Amino acid sequence: MVDTPDHGYELIVDGDTSWGAAYRDMVSSVDLRLPYATAQMYAVGNTTATDVALQNTWYKANVTTSAGLLSAGFTHTSNRLTYATSASSDRRVLVTGTFHVTSGNNQTVEVGLGLNGADPTSAALTVCRVGTSGEESGSGVGLLDLGDGDYLEVYVRNRSAAADITLADISVVVFG
Repeated sequence: MVDTPDHGYELIVDGDTSWGAAYRDMVSSVDLRLPYATAQMYAVGNTTATDVALQNTWYKANVTTSAGLLSAGFTHTSNRLTYATSASSDRRVLVTGTFHVTSGNNQTVEVGLGLNGADPTSAALTVCRVGTSGEESGSGVGLLDLGDGDYLEVYVRNRSAAADITLADISVVVFG
C-alpha cells in the first residue's frame, strides 16, 4: 500500500498491482482511501480557570493541552490542532470529545471547538448543567470541514452567569 501522509489516509489501491495495465487504467481516476483517527489533544488535571467576564459569551479555554495521536497533516500547540496539508481539497471530519468542568453550582455551561479563532458552531459544541457539586462531565460530537491551515481551539461559555469555568480534563479526537 502507498502511504499519503499529506492526506492522513492510506491508499487502498495504488494502481500498481500485478493485475496489469488494464486494471491500472480503470482505477487511475479513482481515489480509494480509508480514513483513520487523525489527531488528538488532551489535558488532565487542569486547575487554571477561564475568566468568564460576561454571561453567554465564548472564551478560549485557559487550558494547556498535550498532543496525543497526530497523523501526518496535523500539528499541535497548546489548545490548538492545526490541519496543514498540501491536499487540494477540504476534508470533512468527525470530532468527538469528553470533558470535565467545574464552575458555580446550578449553572449551564458549554464547551465547544472554535474553527480559526471564531466562536464554536452548533456542529461542534455541547451543553451541560453543572449541579450542586460544582462539577460535571460530558461529551460531544460534531462534523466540521477543514482546509489547509484551519485550526481548532477549545472554547467555553457560561449561559447562567458571569462565573469562571475550569476545564479540568478534556480529550478531543478528530477522525477524518
